[in-house]
Amino acid sequence: MIRKHAEGDVTPTKETAEEGFKRARHPLDIWPDILDLTRAGTADLPKEWAFRLRWFGLFWEGPRSDTFMLRIKLHGGRLTAHQLRGICDLTETHGLPFLDITTRQGIQIRGIPIARVPDVFAGLERLGLTSMGSGADNVRNLTACPQAGIAPDELADVTALVDRLRDLFIGNRDFANLPRKFNIAVAGCGANCTHPEMHDIAVQAVRGEGGAVGYALWVGGQPSTSHFVSQDLEVFLAEAEVPRVCAAIVAVFRDHGDRGSRKTARMGHLIEHWGMEKFRAAVVAELGRPLERARAAFVIRDQERDPIGVHPQRQAGLHFVGIPFPVGRVTLEQARAIATLADSHGSGDLRTTNRQNLLIINVAAGLLNGLLESLDAAAIPYGGSTLRAGVTACSGNTYCKLATIETKARALSIVEHLEREGLGESPLNIALSACPNTCANHSTADIGLQGCKTKVDGRTVDAFNVFYGGATGHDVAFGEQVFRQIPGDQINGYLAYGARVFARRRRRGESFAAFCRRHGAAALEAMFQPQVSPRAPVLRWLAERVVRVSGDRWTTYV
Repeated sequence: MIRKHAEGDVTPTKETAEEGFKRARHPLDIWPDILDLTRAGTADLPKEWAFRLRWFGLFWEGPRSDTFMLRIKLHGGRLTAHQLRGICDLTETHGLPFLDITTRQGIQIRGIPIARVPDVFAGLERLGLTSMGSGADNVRNLTACPQAGIAPDELADVTALVDRLRDLFIGNRDFANLPRKFNIAVAGCGANCTHPEMHDIAVQAVRGEGGAVGYALWVGGQPSTSHFVSQDLEVFLAEAEVPRVCAAIVAVFRDHGDRGSRKTARMGHLIEHWGMEKFRAAVVAELGRPLERARAAFVIRDQERDPIGVHPQRQAGLHFVGIPFPVGRVTLEQARAIATLADSHGSGDLRTTNRQNLLIINVAAGLLNGLLESLDAAAIPYGGSTLRAGVTACSGNTYCKLATIETKARALSIVEHLEREGLGESPLNIALSACPNTCANHSTADIGLQGCKTKVDGRTVDAFNVFYGGATGHDVAFGEQVFRQIPGDQINGYLAYGARVFARRRRRGESFAAFCRRHGAAALEAMFQPQVSPRAPVLRWLAERVVRVSGDRWTTYV
């Protein structure tokens, strides 16, 4: 039971500690307290303040450190060269000497002392950037096609729509106290670049009856510990209608979401509890007018790959160049070089992707070779293996108190091992999260690695739970856990062996997700395990001669 009151806040009959913090003081009213904290220091930051500061994008890195991480919003991943240089200057002055591109197309800077926070915020304001709402229980960074406005095959340029949604939600008291975080993705193409099935609201350009282009909405997706695939709200909207309907959806979640448990507070839980028909009726009631039912084909390709390398834009004579930054880590030297080249060879515009890579856009054909030569001279790759472009990783235990293992270096070592084994061009993406919260989206990756610990000879060591066959697109699925607690020093061998088995056994054109579904977790465990016992060579010799029936096909396993 939930009771509404002023400014959209709600008071449940049973509430979590976090709800009590929000009810006691509205999250957007804490700026004077932040200034007080800059003078008092953070040696022993109370839980309630570590929570409240997230509304301004500040994440305390304690207890490992008394500094902060700041998460900068880049709606749709849009960034200018001037802004990138400014972020580098702020980082060099006030934080650690690198940037992290996030899986929601934002940028994180780390190691900021509390005393420097006012200066960093002032610098962001001068750059026309904000961190407000990038954490905690409000609408997070809006993700969108990194190729919006430049993709040759897009149905609609969603740039202006993303801006309208940004203006609607940032700093809006009506939407600043939700039961839990809220993610929105906006896509104008069919490249599956935003993973719409995994968002609280997915706004997708579609072609309706008679060929008209409009927008469909899918709601309730969530890739975290509770898995939900978004469901069709059954609408076909003109662009001007989208913000109001999105606001109604968020309002329904605000007023009826579960504030008594953080574990069941996402909108997917509300839809699961109510059913889609009741949820849709609540949205219509909040909107105050009928919503005509309509269904449009969800034109989405299978598991997307980031556009790395040189690609033509829809504008004649212009190109963009995709630069891979495996696991999103960018040095300040690299970032400044890219900003300079974006100005000198392009329009000064950049885009980040949710695979933690970066695009330089609007490069004229006559300047393209010069740009590539300059990237080579700066040792910034614009090519690389498929695996390198597709690997993602969360922050890991270097900075995150929830994390069990280090992730960034580990993910890179996995990719480097697979490349050395000749598997760099395998049609796979790998995601590594250091806890069950799926910050790297490991639940929908071809290969998802969840960090954990295990015992080996009485010692506690880093380990992985291994999930296979996650996918977005037509055959959306969450990966199945096949291996548990594989020690970190064995994981490279497991992944390389599995990739070879897939390369040999796949049917023509078969995706990794389809391959995994065809066999199931039990068969994958047998096929992908490089060592099954001390008698493994004998068992493998026998297994090579085992023939099983799969549907109407005979398949010989490894």
